[in-house]
Amino acid sequence: DCIVTAFENQILNYLKGTNCEVGLLLNFGTKPEFRRKVFENNRKIRIEKSV
Repeated sequence: DCIVTAFENQILNYLKGTNCEVGLLLNFGTKPEFRRKVFENNRKIRIEKSV
């Protein structure tokens, strides 16, 4: 039981798609571990809606 790269990539995608800047991955398996991911809002591409 460990945190795999696919989980880290997924949380980065969630951070890119929301206003959240920090995400935590937690693993409570036989070897507890965590990963903290940061994706700042100023790095996100803003898509303006045209009405």
